[in-house]
Amino acid sequence: MRISLVGCGKVGVIILYYLKERHVIIGVYDPDQQAQNRAVRILGIKKPVPYPEFVKKSDAVFIATPDDMIQDASNRIRKYLGKNTLLVHFSGTLPAEILPRTRGALRAAVHPFATFPKLVIPPPRLVYPLFIQGDRKTVDRVRRIFRGKHFTVSRISKTEKARCHLMGVMCSNLFVSLVVAVNKLTPRGTDREKLFRFAVLPLVEETLANLKKSGIESALSGPIKRGDLRTVKAHLKMLRKDKNLIRIYRALSENIVKYAPKGKVKTLCKLLKP
Repeated sequence: MRISLVGCGKVGVIILYYLKERHVIIGVYDPDQQAQNRAVRILGIKKPVPYPEFVKKSDAVFIATPDDMIQDASNRIRKYLGKNTLLVHFSGTLPAEILPRTRGALRAAVHPFATFPKLVIPPPRLVYPLFIQGDRKTVDRVRRIFRGKHFTVSRISKTEKARCHLMGVMCSNLFVSLVVAVNKLTPRGTDREKLFRFAVLPLVEETLANLKKSGIESALSGPIKRGDLRTVKAHLKMLRKDKNLIRIYRALSENIVKYAPKGKVKTLCKLLKP
């Protein structure tokens, strides 16, 4: 299949890097000429077809711009789309329906459930989970494009799409935010970076390994799981001067209080209330 890319950022280039194993990339475009040249080099495009000619010749066009630019980008290329061209964007929150239905173009939204902090080739991740939203005919076609060892594909509804993106934000971006909160507790006179590298990060990695191996309940330890009221009271007293940290502590503790010993749950809930 002949495919092309509009927007040569990290997400688009990494996803198409794997797609080029089974498809022909005929052109890429980015208003940033340096980003476009980099994509041409990474994707190994020998004779790139210029924009907008590649749009006319593509079986599928992928839009990998920031969310607030997707609609503008799709409107710019709509007049060049061929009949029944597959038009895909990578936004985690926006639906496929923001794309124009021009000349019977098929519209899909593909959300890679992964982080893309850097443009690294070859990518550090070998398999990317993809959540696809669109009508059944379109999703079936998208599945054929992403068939292969580097992608797992799941169809989601328009109403569930934003929830799926929020799930990703909470387990990735907000997880990093939790680590930022942890770093605020670094003891005075301690090298924060050294402590993070040799104490905090190994504990995080160990916890993730336990989650993967044993599941949520078995991976839990600490005062909430034990029902240790004295320790929880001490923590709250320690945090009382930092309104932000105490809110985080209370919210996260309340979220796992159901795993405490049954006889301690009500008392813990009352203790954790502001």
